[in-house]
Amino acid sequence: MKTINLPFAKKIALLTAITIMVACSWLATFESAANSYIDSGLKRALISFATARTLNAALSVAEGTDVSIQPMGIGVKFSLGQVLKPVNEVVEQFAQLMLVASIAFGIQKILISIGAHWMISLCLTGIAVGWGFLYFRGTSPPVWLTRILIVMLMARFAVPVAVIGSDAIFHEFMAADYVQSQKTIEVSSDQIGSLTSSPTDQTSRPSAASPDKAGLWSKAKEFASGRANPQPAPNPPATPGSTDSPAEKPASKPASANEESGFWSTVTGARKEVTTRLANLKDAAENLTERVLKLMAIFVLQTIILPLLMVWGLWAVTKGSFDMRPATAPASADTKAAQLG
Repeated sequence: MKTINLPFAKKIALLTAITIMVACSWLATFESAANSYIDSGLKRALISFATARTLNAALSVAEGTDVSIQPMGIGVKFSLGQVLKPVNEVVEQFAQLMLVASIAFGIQKILISIGAHWMISLCLTGIAVGWGFLYFRGTSPPVWLTRILIVMLMARFAVPVAVIGSDAIFHEFMAADYVQSQKTIEVSSDQIGSLTSSPTDQTSRPSAASPDKAGLWSKAKEFASGRANPQPAPNPPATPGSTDSPAEKPASKPASANEESGFWSTVTGARKEVTTRLANLKDAAENLTERVLKLMAIFVLQTIILPLLMVWGLWAVTKGSFDMRPATAPASADTKAAQLG
């Protein structure tokens, strides 16, 4: 073993840090806080997953809805699936990501339980005591012992510290966006349901409504049949002394101008209603897609990217702290001259 000559202050600082970490390894402070944060994140992920699955089911039903206006057999047909299919695909991916996020939270909780086991704390304590004894005597600890000590420290503290740090970043920078996006998704879901639940006329579905609430298509057929087969008006009874025959009476018109004008007004109003409905549906779909993508980014950051970055940072800091290479003294002038000679 080599003898290391490091400043006394650095030795005391490093030994103090190891002593504190060994003492903390026997406390339940870190894992209790980390488990609390994991439970909160898991609850958020499950709520978002349930919302995504419900929204996916509603969009799948709405995709098969066709809204059409066909007076006299000629009209326009609107397919809601053309608007909702891209949104539904994004929502399906969002639901899958929420399931992955829930699994990630569960894995973190299992790793914390493993790291908090008393065997890990006991092994860490024994290795730290042996390493500190050699280090305090001025003898360089073996490389394998230093590596085992670093691994044990990471196994005990890396996951709890990463969970606590990622949760702190979430509440500081992403919590407001999460709440707003979740509310927007719920509102957009209700809005899409209201826009697709009661279209003006659905010719693909028979209606059992009363005559007062008959659809536009039924009114169109009645109007067309009335124009094709006009019913003659009944002849009034002849009065005594009248010389006019029934044939000389003028026939009444089958449909008045007011009836025809009212029919086309109904067609125009229905067309405007469907156009407005589709425009509102597109706006709701765009807003929903934006919020879903933002939620996906938030959960990817909290469950994958930030914990991995923090674990990597802890590994780099811990490894750098146990770098026992002493600083190289600058070469003297005589040594340089001898090397040149």
